[in-house]
Amino acid sequence: MTLTAFPLIDIEGDAQQRGMQYGRAAGDRIALSIRTYRAAYEKVGLDWSRTKALARRFVPQIEAFDAESMREIEGIAAGAEVEPEEIVALNARSELLYAHEQLEATEPPDGCTGVVVMPAAARDGRLIHAQNWDWRVESVDLGVVLRIRPASGPAILTFVEAGTLARAGLNEHGIALTGNFLKSAEDGRTAGVPLPLIRRTILKAPLYAQALGVVFRSARTISNNMILSHADGEAVSLETCPQQVFWQLPENGVLVHANHFKTPGALARVHDKSLETTPDSLYRDRRVSEFLGERAGRLGEEDVIEALSDRFGSPRAVCRAPSAVRRARGRAARPRRRSRPSSSTPLREGCASRRRRSRNTSTPSIRSRAHRKRRHKMKSTSLKSTSLGFAACLAALSLASAHAQPQPGTLRVQLNADMRSTEPGVNRDDNTDAVLMHMGEGLVALREDTSVGPMLASKVEVAPDGLAYTFTLRDGVKFHNDAPLAADDVVWSWKRFLDPAIGWRCLPEFDGRGMTKVLSVEAPNPKTVVFKLERPTGLLLTTMARPDCGGSAIMHRSSVGADGKWKEPVGTGPYKLKEWRRGQFIEVVRFAGYASRAEPMDGFTGGKKAEVETLRYVVIPDASAAKTALYSGAIDAFTGASSADVPELRARPEVKVEVSPSMNIVGLLFQTKDPLLQDVRIRRALALAVDTPELARAVSEGLSKPNNSVVPTSSPYYGAVQKSGYKRDLAQAKKLLAEAGYQGQPIKLLTNKRYPVCFDAAVTVQAMAAEAGIKIELEVLDWATQLDRYNRGQYQSMAFVYSSRLDPSLSYESVSGPKSTQPRKVWDNAEAQRVLAESMTVADKAKRQALFDELHRRMLDDAPMLVLFNGADTAGLRKSVVGYKAWAADKPRFWNVRVQ
Repeated sequence: MTLTAFPLIDIEGDAQQRGMQYGRAAGDRIALSIRTYRAAYEKVGLDWSRTKALARRFVPQIEAFDAESMREIEGIAAGAEVEPEEIVALNARSELLYAHEQLEATEPPDGCTGVVVMPAAARDGRLIHAQNWDWRVESVDLGVVLRIRPASGPAILTFVEAGTLARAGLNEHGIALTGNFLKSAEDGRTAGVPLPLIRRTILKAPLYAQALGVVFRSARTISNNMILSHADGEAVSLETCPQQVFWQLPENGVLVHANHFKTPGALARVHDKSLETTPDSLYRDRRVSEFLGERAGRLGEEDVIEALSDRFGSPRAVCRAPSAVRRARGRAARPRRRSRPSSSTPLREGCASRRRRSRNTSTPSIRSRAHRKRRHKMKSTSLKSTSLGFAACLAALSLASAHAQPQPGTLRVQLNADMRSTEPGVNRDDNTDAVLMHMGEGLVALREDTSVGPMLASKVEVAPDGLAYTFTLRDGVKFHNDAPLAADDVVWSWKRFLDPAIGWRCLPEFDGRGMTKVLSVEAPNPKTVVFKLERPTGLLLTTMARPDCGGSAIMHRSSVGADGKWKEPVGTGPYKLKEWRRGQFIEVVRFAGYASRAEPMDGFTGGKKAEVETLRYVVIPDASAAKTALYSGAIDAFTGASSADVPELRARPEVKVEVSPSMNIVGLLFQTKDPLLQDVRIRRALALAVDTPELARAVSEGLSKPNNSVVPTSSPYYGAVQKSGYKRDLAQAKKLLAEAGYQGQPIKLLTNKRYPVCFDAAVTVQAMAAEAGIKIELEVLDWATQLDRYNRGQYQSMAFVYSSRLDPSLSYESVSGPKSTQPRKVWDNAEAQRVLAESMTVADKAKRQALFDELHRRMLDDAPMLVLFNGADTAGLRKSVVGYKAWAADKPRFWNVRVQ
């Protein structure tokens, strides 16, 4: 057996750069990895070309799961001068081996044992996470330690077999991971993501709850045990199957897992095949658990080392190092030549070393003490396998657990997806609008009752003919760079909005295509701004205040660079941007120079006070992970809660729930230019097949009323006509289908899981439509992809949510318009557009009501979409959060909110 040292390789930059650096530095070991596993496959008649063909099947799964990881794999291949499929084959070696019985029979039995000692059971109150990894003897010469500093995201330290992305490791936020072999009868039946990619994604998480969420939402081909811990005293053992996850928590301050299923749920529901090859797991798990459990409260690293050095049952023991290597314990082997290493991690022989923290000393633990420089050392040996005690720490990488602790004056808020940009109303979505509203403000803003009030303006005067609006600016308002607000700043911001090259979402409403055309924006003096219009409109102020227009926020010209490109928001809001780490978090801090209005808070206007020093928006896409974070105190507000979450949230004693009727629209969109759905009879049949009241009740947990109108139920314009809608009539639906010659052609319905109401509504519609003989096929997309398809009009049908529009004209405008110039529009009806345009110029309420009634009747007749219900603004909050209020605009506001 060769004794060697593990290279320590530093990689940094974007995914392609990291891959190239890795491939070049570890080229020799990557080549050896390929030869090692190629020989293993060929031994059972699977030639390398077939292996690469199998590996290529994983590429779509990897791309869908994390395209960045695929770019890194491509970079590794280029740097090591091998084929990308060969690197994929290394990363998918567990899937390729254990999904095939004939391959598994030739492999050495696994013998991993993982341990976590919780702070309460440790002598010095610090968490210990350790593992013996037992695998093939050749892995001694394949081991590599990666120290990763990505362009964005946390620094990571991970031990790997050369060419793979992650095995065991930890990140700068104190999250650590080890993994153990498991096998079930489910393995190999579904397409999934290779384990090293799942592990790397776990280590990329800035938040423990987010790391857990990776496991729960990942598609897997094989079973595996993953032990996750956090330096501040959290740990869980996750037993994963391709379709299921079971969890085990520490007992008596100790968590141990070897190589068999042991949770009650798994024992009841999983056919465990692990013990067919690793029956020794039963006593390994028990012996380590008992040894550590007896010493709970006074455990130290040396106790963990002793437990993992247990030789009972050799060679199928906890520690599998042969006696010849045990005698070599304490000696470090000379590193052998390798491609451009940055340094090396010396190999320590034997299962565990008893020496503590002298330089180059081996220890199998991850310690949690904040500000301590951690060291990573490995040890190896085996007769037929390699036993590696894992300590994911290096002196050069300090991982302070303080990052994970809530800082004084910090309010931590969940986002179910990252914001799209920092430019108001341009590259935006609902989350983007909600975050930027804390940094930017417009001349006017929406009130709670959906009317419009002044914000940066102290007063607004409208000319008798409605063709001029004069805004007087408030005194004392400053931008985040402390420059005073002046009329010239308003003119600059609006000229930017009106520039077609900027791509402002609401430009069509102001350039003549919509309600009016802004002819000029002028500043006759430093405190006055005058807008001149081509034609009068009753919706100018309401549209200015729209959240999806970015509230028409006035920004300082230093928000853009010398080249005219957007840099960052320099606004007037109560908070200013501190840091945006894409895909992880957005941090905004109190603006000390903020000038609040004197009135009480009222919607987006009124008094605003930054009660906390820092607002930290944490990106947690998975709702289950977000709830776990809320319950554990890792976040303070779960604003991505859906109606389905409310019963569970209300049952938690540490949580309170805020619910308000919302004016957003949940519905099904039909592409009226589609060859099949261009027939209005098929669209009407779909509408008649759906039991809207039952769907609304089921999907919203009874929090929302059914509504087939674009006018929200809470609007003052929601009247008797709007209450009329489609009543389920399967006989009539079948008759219409027969008249249209429908022969059961499938209708593709796009949906997403970012908004649970979309997914739940789509599933329910699919079942209801089937009763009328309509075949619907669901396609679940990530939100960004679905939004892109929506904007381009490239869909047959989709479940969709429109954010709140607080005036019916704006609600109809969001769905109505010519598809030729605005492909995202759903309803392309010239007469309806004329009626809509009239509703935007009329001020009389009774006349407007008549126009909205006409639009509702026309939409029911055309059936370009099926409105289902208006949602509910729902948030789960820690009881320590004071002052938060849900409201109809469905946008979380965190000014005037504090943490007790």
